[in-house]
Amino acid sequence: MLAAGWIVSIVIGILAIFAGIGLSHSIFPSSLFPIVGLIFIAAAGLFLYFLPSIVGRHKINAEAIFVLNFFLGWTLIGWVAALVWAVAKDKS
Repeated sequence: MLAAGWIVSIVIGILAIFAGIGLSHSIFPSSLFPIVGLIFIAAAGLFLYFLPSIVGRHKINAEAIFVLNFFLGWTLIGWVAALVWAVAKDKS
């Protein structure tokens, strides 16, 4: 149930980023659009890359999750492992 909520949040966030890119295209001059779009895309990429660290920030092993995410997040296996670790329940 918790995972479904995070998936919905991620989808809404991605849609909001695309809406922001479209809005920035109508507000800013065309010469600034590539820069503004690049900033939005970079922010979205960083958010998605560090999503396991954000999800697991209140866990006992938050630092270890961040280290795994930081160094091995570029591999899909490392990113998924960090995300699974972040959503898993802590042992009491």
